[in-house]
Amino acid sequence: MYNPSSTKQATRTVKEENSSLKSYHSSDVHHPSYSKSSEDSTQIEIIEQNHCSKMTNSDRTREEPDDSQSSNHEKIRQSSSIKTQKHTLLEEPDDFSFPSRTESRTLKAHEIERRLTREKSLLNGEKLEGTEELVGEEYDFPEGGWRAWLVVLGASHCVFGTFGFLNSWGIFQQYYEDTLFPEQSSSAIAWIGSLQYLLIYFPGLFMGRLVDSSTFYKPFYIAAIIYPVALIVNAEVKQYWQAILCQGILFGISGGILFCPVFPVIGHWFHRKRALALGICTAAGSIGGVVFPVLVKNAIPRVGFRWTMRICGFIILYCTVFASATLRSRLPPKPIQGPLINPQAFRSPPYALFSIAAFLIALGLYTPLSYIDITGTSIGLGEYSSYLVAVANAGSLAGRLLPALIADRVGPINLLIPGLLGSMATTFAWPYSTTGPSLTAIAVFNGCFQGMYVSLLGPSVSQLGDHSDLGRRVGMILSLTSLGCLIGPPVSGALLKQSGLKGVSYFAGITVLVGAIAMVGSRWYALRRLWGRI
Repeated sequence: MYNPSSTKQATRTVKEENSSLKSYHSSDVHHPSYSKSSEDSTQIEIIEQNHCSKMTNSDRTREEPDDSQSSNHEKIRQSSSIKTQKHTLLEEPDDFSFPSRTESRTLKAHEIERRLTREKSLLNGEKLEGTEELVGEEYDFPEGGWRAWLVVLGASHCVFGTFGFLNSWGIFQQYYEDTLFPEQSSSAIAWIGSLQYLLIYFPGLFMGRLVDSSTFYKPFYIAAIIYPVALIVNAEVKQYWQAILCQGILFGISGGILFCPVFPVIGHWFHRKRALALGICTAAGSIGGVVFPVLVKNAIPRVGFRWTMRICGFIILYCTVFASATLRSRLPPKPIQGPLINPQAFRSPPYALFSIAAFLIALGLYTPLSYIDITGTSIGLGEYSSYLVAVANAGSLAGRLLPALIADRVGPINLLIPGLLGSMATTFAWPYSTTGPSLTAIAVFNGCFQGMYVSLLGPSVSQLGDHSDLGRRVGMILSLTSLGCLIGPPVSGALLKQSGLKGVSYFAGITVLVGAIAMVGSRWYALRRLWGRI
């Protein structure tokens, strides 16, 4: 039989060794994902063998133990094995391996401390470099689900009725010049479109703050009624100032109250798929830019200007009612904190340069779309010139959808800069297109690059700051964009009268080029390196 005292001593020694190893691995560096190495398991087996070898030769030559004592000894060995297996069943992190005893003799003390500190950061849930997860309940983005995609559907209706109709301004510019207000200059009529572009962006300054606090619903519901009513009332205008009041101011500001919450509200529901969701939403604006010009062009000769505007108003009424029923913020209401403008945001070089870029780009980005049908008429395209706006918006549809499919992986700003360079190139080439096919190609490609900018603007701004302040930062960018939209078309109209289409294209192309350079600077300050996702 075994010597009981020797057996108890071996058992006690094994337990002490296991206890010391357990305390060693369950210190600050112990983690549920940490496992014990096979070398430590081998060491425990060696300890058992060494203690068993301490038994005397007389003990080894004695008779075999009875069943009860053998069972006790087997339980002791199983207990030791179970304690060891608690570590080996768990996975070891790929980026951390605890130093073995042999390694610990050669590693310096500061090296061990560095590795233990890194493991502590993993245990505490700290965000390490290269990770994209957002910590906190407020930023647990659904990234999908029927409710999130219903918000995207409602936002798409809103963009279809607001920006989609606005994208058809070129057809109204030509109709007002030729039929309704022939006594007014091209620059004077352009002020109607400028006010629409100004006011559809300008409410972003205060609507962004309301979105951050989830209290934007009341002004949104009021604007959902005023917006189509303003368009229906515009059917009765007889004088230039009435068109300024209805289609310029009333239509523009109510459309802005509807349009500006779209980007930040979708940003509350999506993070990794944000560019895709916004791309789908802004694509509805391109669809509206195709539908409304064709509708207006064909309806006016058949039912007249009045009923054409009424039909458009009823279509937009359906869109605004559907958007009012489905567009919801994910975050609960909270008190508004801070002013409408956050001056501290402009102290960040990436955001400040991006803001300058947005203003400069707005000066010339929409110029070809406003005058491309006039260009078609001047080169003798006849009725086809009225469809060039729809062709440009069809190209914009591709520009809004296709980049959105890869923007979440490549980075929205990385795609935005090449799109701006393409817009600049097509703007410079625009007055030299003197045939139908060449002007059609310019309309398609310029519309595509313009659509890229509209689709990627919101996701790009979200890369440059805290998500809790997203509505205010987007609102400030949109307000600066509105100032560029106000100044650009009248300046282009004045240049058209003095120097023709070439002067207009040079002004628009240079402003887009300088804006693209500022965008490159914003990207550089944000990344501090040449390559990277942003």
